[in-house]
Amino acid sequence: MPPEYIDYGKVTPKNDVFSLGVVIFYMLAGKKGYGHYRDALLRQNYSDKFIIDGVQESWKKKMEAVMGYRWDETDILGVRKCTEIAISCVHNNRDNRPSTTMIIEKLKKLDARIKEMLKEDPKPPMPLGKLTDLENNVKRKNCHNEDLGKYIVVDPSVELCFPFEPKRDIPCCLQLINKSGSFVAFNINTDPNKCRAQPNRGILAPLSNCYIILTLQAQEKVPPKMTCHDKAIVQATRVSKGFTSDKITQDFLKKSSAVDVAELPIVYVTSPQGPSN
Repeated sequence: MPPEYIDYGKVTPKNDVFSLGVVIFYMLAGKKGYGHYRDALLRQNYSDKFIIDGVQESWKKKMEAVMGYRWDETDILGVRKCTEIAISCVHNNRDNRPSTTMIIEKLKKLDARIKEMLKEDPKPPMPLGKLTDLENNVKRKNCHNEDLGKYIVVDPSVELCFPFEPKRDIPCCLQLINKSGSFVAFNINTDPNKCRAQPNRGILAPLSNCYIILTLQAQEKVPPKMTCHDKAIVQATRVSKGFTSDKITQDFLKKSSAVDVAELPIVYVTSPQGPSN
């Protein structure tokens, strides 16, 4: 919470900007990130550079612990810019904090610059977990749902929740984020008689994202105990530039040397209106 709210109970849009700054510190430097910044402000020789260098070093250690990861200038730029944004967001004087529009514009410029840098010097591919037993429901190995082999981030990462209502098609949104410098092909498998995904396959350019709309097809009655045993399976593999989505088939995926898979259970939840028979 910003000081003006704690001391005087003032509520303005800049309150949220302050909170965003604390969250960015948390993302970059852990739970004590903002606390370290506040402690550093008390030093006579304080400078923003001291904080930025410290956050960069902390982030570098985390990344170097990831097998196959290469720390480079794109990381240095990204961490530095995000730390600068965090520092500006938590300024004691709310008038000196940036607006959300300014923050978004800075992030867009950062994103564009990193894309340019990766074109000039692409990061080497990181190893992907191999696809095993694809025809037996595809079991994932050594990979968390939210982070497919350090290439694709899946959101939501645990399960797909549908607010169930009888006799109605119910949509749910799934986001795929390619955080690598490579092109990635993806494929979404669902039971076509119960749930459809649009699009169900495609190509993600480097450092891009897309949204998948999964639609639960209308059912006449409420399932017993709102139970569902279905799931959506997300498959992803690195491909070359120019590869087209019509080539993404199960045969192609089976022959690929490295494919990552995430299984997202489909869960029925009670809609705000409540299910009716």
